[in-house]
Amino acid sequence: MKRMMPVTDHPADVSQAAPPWRGVHHVALVARDLDATISFYRDVLGMAVVFIAPAGELHGRHGAVRPDGESDRTGLHFFEYPQAPLFGPPDTTSRGLRPRSDLPFAHLARATA
Repeated sequence: MKRMMPVTDHPADVSQAAPPWRGVHHVALVARDLDATISFYRDVLGMAVVFIAPAGELHGRHGAVRPDGESDRTGLHFFEYPQAPLFGPPDTTSRGLRPRSDLPFAHLARATA
């Protein structure tokens, strides 16, 4: 078995200065129903709709929402795939609430005031 080295064991490339970190521009997610997804984030959570685009050669319809006042970021970018698999709730049989390992991510948290 190959041993994975911690990130700190890798030498830093100092030949180029890294661009300044300004946060996350957007997170891309899959939605089975783009209209319902956009409606939820707009009508329930009060997010602004950035755009809704028609299907193209490379992907289905897609759209984005963002918190008001965050004009330099897209926020959440949804790609519509009506046949996308549905995932169940997290596994609660072990100690604590653990995310399922077959999902692409554990959760998405929204910051509040």
